[in-house]
Amino acid sequence: MNSVQIEEAIKRGIEARRNKDIETAKAEFQNAIDLGSARAYCHLGSIYEREDNKDKAFELYQKAADLGEPLGYTYMGDYYDSLSMDYECDGNDEKAQECYKETVAYYEKAHQGKEVKAIYKLAYCYKIGQGVGADKEKAFQLYEEIVQMEESVYHKYAYLELSRKYSVNNRIIDVENCLDLLYKSAVQSCAAAYEELGKLSAGKGIVALANAYYKKAAQLYREQNNEYGAAKAEEKIVPCDTEVEPFIGTSSEEFLNESDIATMPGSGKDYLLINMPSFMQMIFNDIMKKQGFTLIGAFPDLYSVEALIGTINPYIVFYNEVQSTDDCIAIKALKELCPSTRFIAVASHLELKETTVEIDEWSENKRKAVLTSLAILCGASDYIALPATAENIINKINMSLEKDIIYKGYKQLDLPYLKEALWLYGAYYYYEENYADAFEWLEKSAKKGHVPAMEMLVVMYNRGLGVEADPDKAYDWLEKIGVV
Repeated sequence: MNSVQIEEAIKRGIEARRNKDIETAKAEFQNAIDLGSARAYCHLGSIYEREDNKDKAFELYQKAADLGEPLGYTYMGDYYDSLSMDYECDGNDEKAQECYKETVAYYEKAHQGKEVKAIYKLAYCYKIGQGVGADKEKAFQLYEEIVQMEESVYHKYAYLELSRKYSVNNRIIDVENCLDLLYKSAVQSCAAAYEELGKLSAGKGIVALANAYYKKAAQLYREQNNEYGAAKAEEKIVPCDTEVEPFIGTSSEEFLNESDIATMPGSGKDYLLINMPSFMQMIFNDIMKKQGFTLIGAFPDLYSVEALIGTINPYIVFYNEVQSTDDCIAIKALKELCPSTRFIAVASHLELKETTVEIDEWSENKRKAVLTSLAILCGASDYIALPATAENIINKINMSLEKDIIYKGYKQLDLPYLKEALWLYGAYYYYEENYADAFEWLEKSAKKGHVPAMEMLVVMYNRGLGVEADPDKAYDWLEKIGVV
């Protein structure tokens, strides 16, 4: 076997393929095979695969694998991965799982041969538990292995994945290590790394810098012809008067010092937005600017605000779609840190009327009832229920700024499904073990015919929670439910 001749033939084949001279590429790869190259089977097979001749491609990949070629193992893994997805689409989960196991087996063999592409894909299999038991630590070990190897296109993605080692449920627990890895990924033009840097900047309240990262991410996605990724990155851009360049440093300390590029005041007419769709952010920003307010942060969720609260004291916080008692607890905690801040709950999903063919009045009012109840529970200064149109948002926000309260307390709500709000209010107190208040609200809901509230009253009467134990009354409520 003449290794020099083989290498030259493969180079000529790759060049011909790049120039779309497919017949010459095939001839050169076949020449390399005739000279004894196992790897050339893979190059030739990839051409047939692009021509959608999968049987011929499989035959060539199999020959390379039989000769112990690591790239052959990689292509065989890819082949079974593609086959498993076909089976999934056909609804044949059993066959799909068999193929995923074959995929992992081949990637493991390629891993032994230090084939970087296979190592990256094997790490993904361990990450999501595809064809093998989920093992995030094993995945991180494989990503670590990649960044120790010779530079490749997979390095930037491995650095990105390793940065996630320092976060839990999308909350960063080690900023320094996370940032260092994101910088290494971003400097190699990884669009997703810029997005992550944008999220981190937004979490620190550095709006201008977050925007710069999102814009850079969108640019890189478009260079990859990924219009969907670009659009998703641009959705996160928040209106801001300040514009800066995306900052890529060598350490987290440099990033943290960048906070002085954005205004982070601690008082005055400043406001935050939490969980706001991009179109609502634009509307809010326009309205608030006209009234002399400054946006100092836009956050994807309540927990992202934790890093910022304590360093500032915003005048107003708007939060969108409070959805659970967990949200209420988080908001109460924020209120304790910022006692002078006004928290305004916003229900914005009534626009469904404009986009859904069928939506009944019941579901719309139920949403208002539940959201209103949650807003009351977390002690919101105001509650705004509105169809998400520019005109209504403007009117309601102006009302909120002029009046102390728009809606507060269940008695001011004229809703046909108020019983759900009353039940939710009572359930909150119940799980807080404040049984006296829980009983008061649950009884009101139960008297309006809400079965979940009745069921809780049965328990409370039986156990004497918040009311004197009375098995007879518990039995009465069971009768009303229809259990006895």
